[in-house]
Amino acid sequence: MLSNLKMALATILTITSFIFSQDVMLSIDGTSLNYESSADIYGFQFNHNGCALSASGGAAIDAGFTISASSSVVLAFSFSGGFIPSGSGTLIDLGGECETLSGFVFSGQGGASLSADLSGNDGGDGGDDGSTADHIVELLDMSFSPENLNIETGETVEWVWVSGFHNVNGSQESFPDNPESFESELGSDLTFSHTFNIAGHYD
Repeated sequence: MLSNLKMALATILTITSFIFSQDVMLSIDGTSLNYESSADIYGFQFNHNGCALSASGGAAIDAGFTISASSSVVLAFSFSGGFIPSGSGTLIDLGGECETLSGFVFSGQGGASLSADLSGNDGGDGGDDGSTADHIVELLDMSFSPENLNIETGETVEWVWVSGFHNVNGSQESFPDNPESFESELGSDLTFSHTFNIAGHYD
């Protein structure tokens, strides 16, 4: 059944696009994770050291996001396509005092990746820990969001597990017409990236 999960990707060589940086600037004030964003936020994820087990509230709840906090990861997204408008405010209440956070993955409209920077972050891997992928796709149980993407050759897609236990399968063994193979491991709470270097249609 897992091999039947499909993600359609059309790689286009002839499109010329201008990509402007859309950063999310973050800061911690007590138990609040504050943000200033030049783009609408459709979902986010970050790692913590156990200090954000009760993360809730903030603009995430106002936007109708579902918030999931495990012992090391906080995920927030909307099942209905809701988003946090560009601007500033409290992104989420961490529920505890966190000195630093890491592993930021922020997605914008259509799964576009947004870079994120936490001011004053000295957690060992620098303040800018946002995804470098060109597109972000969220895995929600047995579906992908967004379901289809148009990408350019050389661009990277990152899949982020939000819920469910499954994989990303674009292998040529399962889909022999794919121009090149890609496949993640099976699991949950993962991320998987692939850079598409051969033009064509991918399932």
